[in-house]
Amino acid sequence: MDNIVEQGALNATAGWEGIFNGITCQRLETVNLPNYLPKQRWFGGKSRHIKSTRVLDWTMLQSSHCVMALVEVEFDSGGSDVYLLLLAMAFSETAEELQRTSANAIIAPLFSDRGSGLLYDGVFDDNACLELLSVIENKGELEGRHGRLRGAPGKSFCDILGTAATPLSVRRGSAEQSNTSILYGDCFILKVLRRQEPGLNPDAEIERYLTDRAHFDRVPGVAGAIE
Repeated sequence: MDNIVEQGALNATAGWEGIFNGITCQRLETVNLPNYLPKQRWFGGKSRHIKSTRVLDWTMLQSSHCVMALVEVEFDSGGSDVYLLLLAMAFSETAEELQRTSANAIIAPLFSDRGSGLLYDGVFDDNACLELLSVIENKGELEGRHGRLRGAPGKSFCDILGTAATPLSVRRGSAEQSNTSILYGDCFILKVLRRQEPGLNPDAEIERYLTDRAHFDRVPGVAGAIE
């Protein structure tokens, strides 16, 4: 990508703080996200017209410098949903490669003192995916502006990891539906629950009970979660 600033590009000169504040955040919420979300297979509101979007909270992953954000989507027909987005920035050759291979992951053009670039789905950033796994393994805590994310490893995490070579290879699941699957070598599958709801997740609670307390081995073991 060249250094000519694309019309309507987000100003990322101040980093993520700049993205989520002022006129830049306003454009993200009123233009970019309403255009991006309906194109995603995991977005459940395709039959409804988006009235507005709003970033409720966000926190930065320390080593990958990507962001986990909660976005509220309101619809013209009434009601709203909250979605989890993993966001990343790409510049230079990385941005060019992203345009060639994963154009649907691009949320918006942007510019900073590093030149022109792209805001995109951080699920396509291997370092961000590995950091999510690390947050679970190490009981990491990420402070948001209004809340906190916490890694919670299961009793079987170390057993499943075993003596696998690290870092594990990262792949994206191809059968994406309402969730997004990230595969780590032959060890783990991380299910990113895109549409967020309050309370405990029934699937996680039931399988955690079967794994950690009932020691039932006819279902995949739960190695942990981010709460």
